Amino acid sequence: MELDLKNKIREFLNSDSNSSIINSKEFYFQKAKDASSDFLKLQVSEENKAFLLSNRKEYSKLKQLFEDTGELAEFGNLIFTIISYCDSKAYKKNEFNQYKDKRVLALAFVRMNYWIEHLITYKFENKLDKGSIKNAIDYLLNPIENFTMLSENHRKQLSEKLFKKSYDKSTFKGDVINFFSEFSIEVLNPLNYTHLLTRIIYSISSEWKENLVGIMASDSTGWLSDFQMKDTYAVFWNSKKPSGTNDTIRLLKECIIEKGHFKLFYTSYYKVNYIAEVIDVVEGENEYLKADWEVNYRNDYAYPKFEDLQDDNKSAKIIFLINKFYQVDSIPIDQFKLFKNYSYPRQDNLTPIENYITNSQHIENILIKKMKQLLLYKKQIILQGPPGTGKTRLATEIAKSLIKNNSIFDISEDNILSFFKINQEITARKESTKYTIKEINKDSILLSTTREDRSPTRKQIYESYVGKLWQKSSEERKSNTLSYADALAKNIYERFNSIKNNSYYKIIQFHPSYTYEDFVRGIVAIPNENGEGILYKGEDKILAKLASDAKEDSDNNYILIIDEINRANLSSVLGELIYALEYRGEEVESMYSVDESILKNKLVLPPNLYIIGTMNTADRSVGHIDYAIRRRFAFVDVLPKELEDDNIVFHKEIFRKVSELFITNFDEYNANEKTVLKRANTLSGEFRPEDVWIGHSYFIQKKLEDGSFEPQDFTIRLDYEIKPILLEYVKDGVLNGKVGEMTVEEYIKSL
Repeated sequence: MELDLKNKIREFLNSDSNSSIINSKEFYFQKAKDASSDFLKLQVSEENKAFLLSNRKEYSKLKQLFEDTGELAEFGNLIFTIISYCDSKAYKKNEFNQYKDKRVLALAFVRMNYWIEHLITYKFENKLDKGSIKNAIDYLLNPIENFTMLSENHRKQLSEKLFKKSYDKSTFKGDVINFFSEFSIEVLNPLNYTHLLTRIIYSISSEWKENLVGIMASDSTGWLSDFQMKDTYAVFWNSKKPSGTNDTIRLLKECIIEKGHFKLFYTSYYKVNYIAEVIDVVEGENEYLKADWEVNYRNDYAYPKFEDLQDDNKSAKIIFLINKFYQVDSIPIDQFKLFKNYSYPRQDNLTPIENYITNSQHIENILIKKMKQLLLYKKQIILQGPPGTGKTRLATEIAKSLIKNNSIFDISEDNILSFFKINQEITARKESTKYTIKEINKDSILLSTTREDRSPTRKQIYESYVGKLWQKSSEERKSNTLSYADALAKNIYERFNSIKNNSYYKIIQFHPSYTYEDFVRGIVAIPNENGEGILYKGEDKILAKLASDAKEDSDNNYILIIDEINRANLSSVLGELIYALEYRGEEVESMYSVDESILKNKLVLPPNLYIIGTMNTADRSVGHIDYAIRRRFAFVDVLPKELEDDNIVFHKEIFRKVSELFITNFDEYNANEKTVLKRANTLSGEFRPEDVWIGHSYFIQKKLEDGSFEPQDFTIRLDYEIKPILLEYVKDGVLNGKVGEMTVEEYIKSL
């Protein structure tokens, strides 16, 4: 096993997220096991048994009956409870899953109709087709012998890519355990061992997993601009199958099972402008007839006959069932990572897509680039918008983009020694033992010690940095003391790896009592070492310190982020620096002296110091920014937006319902963020939607390092964050009127 892979595994094993599994005395999924047992023991009348078997594919019908009917309600509660422990996107997971952290076996994303159909079959006929659902039940019944890696396709890929052998279900357990044997992994309860191994496997998924998010088609014929989803579903088709036919279609179907859909990207003139979401795919006439979408996806949509899927001399070779189609701001095709070595599509070709910059990410990247250019020109900007639009996060990303231009930011084996040119003292071994760097050679660092072996090479330092070897126990490292290479690597990590802690970047938050003495310079009291009493002296505060650092290091960028910049009295806080903001590099007189030199009162804001402020436009209790200060900042609106990102769960439906309290043209704005917002009747005429419409960050659940999503129950955020701010808006007169037959207050409480 390669060193980098070993280091990844060790790092994941040492993460806090695994301690609950390693140290759990009980079976980690005992509640799921109990629910499965109760489900299998549940007595059902022959009449209901026959009804369930004959309607096992009618998910919508059964879901309603499970909620409304006595015996079927008990059956439904148990079946939904099992699924809530197995699948991250289970129906009412937060209600049925009784774990505080809402843990699930895997990020299965299997569609609910599949779960219901297969679990009914298993309950009454004691059989399950191979696949994710069978693997989940096998695990709950016998966790020692099975894994929470549910996907058969993932098991196949793991075996071939990491174990270098064909997948064999009978030997799979042994193959996995043998692969991890050198790490001597121990858990308090043996039943949790295979689940821990599964989590490790997914933490290194980039080493083995083939993954598609969709396929790309080239089409400039114009029909896409005229097409509108008039029904719940629509059928699209193509006259050619995708590149890598069998493997590609297999991975696309896997994507549907895991995520509910894959994306069909339509390009024109080297840009993606339209996206369809595909929930089923078939090849040719036989599969189209067998799929029987008219029965399995009932609605008023008139499904076309197969012979109608043709155009001139072209006929359907692959057919897609879609449930979403939308236009996006153009995404250049170079933002898409193609699968294997396939080429971009031409004419009727279809190209499999491994990954891509989502539309929301693409828009954010463009915005960051634009803000970076604006900041380089203006030197200071203010990001303004309503609460929850990610202003502070955006400010941080802009700061990162500027700092990445710094001469010593990127870490590689080649440049790792350059980090110590500005940091001549390091801590090694015990925290109290410090060593001075005597000399930096081409390939090593000589420390202030007489022993020759205290000159670690750049390769040793880099390997320690990558593997975080200073975190390892003496048994893991085969050493009782911290090596000097580890000490240097640890020093780099602590000083430079965390952007918030390095000297180029500072973030502060203003408040109403913030003063010039807090921000620029002030007087501090110190003991009089030569006599009684105390002495008073001037001291640089955060801005003056950062300005001094930037002035002495003109090759690098320095950034100060001021969160809630409008909550302080800016005229008072900035003082003479109002002038310095515009005339960079020129000296201004400070009211305080910090040393005895001739320039003791002077202050300079150098051109390589940049300031990013954030401002909440919904807060009318804060002071007004006067025109003299406003003229020196560039103001940028940061507004709510619907997010599309595989690294989060975004609650789109509730976001839409809340958004419609502020604007009436949500869909239009969502398709094009340049659209002028139209005020909803429920928004007071005194307020602009741009100032008070609550932002997208309220509706996000983030992905954790092991691939799972943060265990937050979204109803908690809804009840204790979203509803309170909306009800406060009602109290303050921002929102009023009615939504249908309900008052705004009733509507908010009903969300």
